Formats: sequence, C-alpha cells, structure tokens
Amino acid sequence: MLLSSQPYLVTFFKHDDYAYNQQPILLYAGTSPQDLKLYKELPIKGRDPSIIKRGDTYYILVTDYSLKNPHDMTIYTTKDFEKFQRYDLSAGLLSEERPHVWASDFFVDKTGQLWVVTSVNDRGREKTYTGYWQPSFSPYLVPLDLEKMTLGKPRKLELADTNYIDGYIFTVGSQYNMVIKDETNKQLELWSSEDLLNWKQDLDIIPNTGRWVEGASVLYDKESKEYTIYIDQYNPTQTAEAGMYYVKTKDFKSFSKRYRLVTDQRVRHGSGIVDDNFKPKKWWQTLSEKIKAWLRKSWHFFFT
Repeated sequence: MLLSSQPYLVTFFKHDDYAYNQQPILLYAGTSPQDLKLYKELPIKGRDPSIIKRGDTYYILVTDYSLKNPHDMTIYTTKDFEKFQRYDLSAGLLSEERPHVWASDFFVDKTGQLWVVTSVNDRGREKTYTGYWQPSFSPYLVPLDLEKMTLGKPRKLELADTNYIDGYIFTVGSQYNMVIKDETNKQLELWSSEDLLNWKQDLDIIPNTGRWVEGASVLYDKESKEYTIYIDQYNPTQTAEAGMYYVKTKDFKSFSKRYRLVTDQRVRHGSGIVDDNFKPKKWWQTLSEKIKAWLRKSWHFFFT
C-alpha cells in the first residue's frame, strides 16, 4: 500500500521483447529512489519516458516509433495522471538520412532554460565490439518552450568519434554532468562540462554499472544526499540477469556496488523527479474510480 507521502516519482515503460513496440508507460512512486511501488499504468504509450513538472502540470516525453516526418518526439501533459494531452514536436531532426530520433530526456540548465537531450541516427550504421551492424547515433541538445510547445534549433554535442546514445544531463553544484551509453561497447560513460559546449570525459566506464546496459538516469536522494544512477540491463550476461539496477554515489568518484531495483514487473529505461506536493490517492479513492468506470462500461453495454 502506498504511504501518504511519496515524493519520488519515476516513469518507466513496460518491458516487451520486440524493441520497436509502443509500450504502456508506468508511473512508480516511493519514499526513496530505491523504494518504489507501482502507482499507475498510464493510458499513454511510448518508450524511454522522461518526466518533469512545471506548476501543477506534469510533462512526459517519450520515444514514439509510430511518428512520421516531420515529428521528432512526443510530449504528453497531465495534471492528474488520468487525462492527457498529446503534442507531436519537430526540430527538423528526422529525415531520410537521419531515420531515428531516440531516447529524449528533459534537462534544465543553470539559467532555467529547458532543453531536450536526444539521440539522432546521423552516422549511418556501425559495427559493435561483437561485430554486428546497428544504427549509429550522436547526442543533440534542443531548446524547448513549454508555453508555446515548440522546439528550437538543435545543437550537436561534440564528444569522441563514437556511437553515443541515451544521454542524460544533470547538474552537481555548478557543473553539468552527463551519463551516456557507448553503443559500440555497450557501456556507460561519464562526461562533464561547465558551459554545455565543451565536454570532457571523466570516466570511460562508470564503475559497477556493467555491460549491455542502457537508459541511465540520475535521481538525487535528499535524505541520504546520494545520487541514484538507474541502469537498464536490457540484455542478460553471464553475470547479470536482465532487469533494472542502480548504483549510488555522493561525488561521482566512488560508487557503490550494483543493486537490483525491486519492482512488481520488469520495467525499462525511464527517469524520475522529486515532487514534495505529490499526494497518492487513498486506496478507497482508487477503488471508487474503478467501480465507477465498471458501471459506465456496463451501462454502455446493456443500454446501447
């Protein structure tokens, strides 16, 4: 049963064996980044969800494989996780030469400007370390205006000459940090920047995060003053089962061992926020809503 105060909200998508299926988005709530319980399966679909809140409105950004030109990404808005408004946005990223725009995440810079960090298939196809061919990506930053619901001019991030995907940017003090996946070697790297223009690699492998992982995101625990790095072990290895894991750190120099994130079902790639104003519904409120929905369906069935 959910407690009365659940400030940590994390969105994931439901696992599916086929990588291109649109999947239900799941909302989890908890008293810490590691103690999460399913709050609701949301009535929206996509992959790689990212969540923020502005005022009393939540915004959920998803990868949507059903999109056609000229849309690059989809944002859903909601105030209650019941009713949603959908927006398909374009920044001119998707084209015949750039057929995939994947794994977009919200990010707020030190001035308060909202951005989307996303991965664009602008490098054709390249071989992985195991020798098979796959799409090759570069990370981009795109400014986002939520009031007008428009994207600005994309900016390519100049890192190493490597297939990079699933970038997630966050701040620690005055410094920008980014965890990002080296898609060629199937590992997570850590980069930092002072101005979002010039980046340096701090770690070519984030310790204890493993291999054949993706979709890393970071959530700060205000009680323990630790950062939780979520890790999607999308493929099993000889030493790790598939599933969601995490490591903890206070300084991004020393890292905990890897832990399994315990959930009621297998979840995939997502991100979270801290929302001190979030108050989960009581169990009888949820039950009442289910009964009302059943009665509406029954009435429609028998009298139409």
